[in-house]
Amino acid sequence: MKENGPTFYPYEGNIWGKRPLLLKYPVFWQGEDETYTYYKGKKIWCRFRAFVGIIVEQDRRSPHRYFTDAFHVEQDEVFVDVGAAEGMISLDCIDKVKKAYLIEGNAERWKSPLEKTFLPYKDKTKIIYKYAADHCDEENVSLDELLKDDMEAKGIMIKMDVEGCESDVLQGAESLLQRDNVRFVICTYHRDGDEEKFQQFFEERGYQTEFSDGYMWVPLFSEKAPYLKKGVLRAWKNTQPL
Repeated sequence: MKENGPTFYPYEGNIWGKRPLLLKYPVFWQGEDETYTYYKGKKIWCRFRAFVGIIVEQDRRSPHRYFTDAFHVEQDEVFVDVGAAEGMISLDCIDKVKKAYLIEGNAERWKSPLEKTFLPYKDKTKIIYKYAADHCDEENVSLDELLKDDMEAKGIMIKMDVEGCESDVLQGAESLLQRDNVRFVICTYHRDGDEEKFQQFFEERGYQTEFSDGYMWVPLFSEKAPYLKKGVLRAWKNTQPL
């Protein structure tokens, strides 16, 4: 914090705004306000500042890191990106998955870049411009309904970052939660008490859990100083991350 100023991700070596990062990911322009860069050899369309934020967020040392060397998307699994935004998390595992669902309610902001980024992978991706919720209608979709034909898949990985609506999404996944082939990685910092609530929620349903390392500094999402919270909870039944 002393070296880099206030940051959501107070880990040593945070590279937000550092020139080497900007040189590693050059920005290409097409049109007035559309940009793309390359991530692990794949073209990704996005707002560059948002892209840099994800790079910093998913660093191995970051408290917001979804996956580890032992807990990650496996070959031929189904991946569900709940709160997909620019889709970088899905893009990172697109070569190995059997199918990827990207759920993103903010179509106005993200539809154009998502469609361009995943055009080469349209045979194995489905982008749903709705909000993940506990019911289905014109604007919402539940995980149980979305995945009703995928329940027998080799494995299903659910990544969930929906700005405090995680509880509603879980309420729409009652059938999914009963399966043994499903794993979850879910943000726990948007609302006070989410860390304990979600850990208890999963463990009561027979899941093992672990938190990401470190703490996030989230004054926007917390009422009490020092505003430190666990960023991500991982939950599993039949896989062993350690």
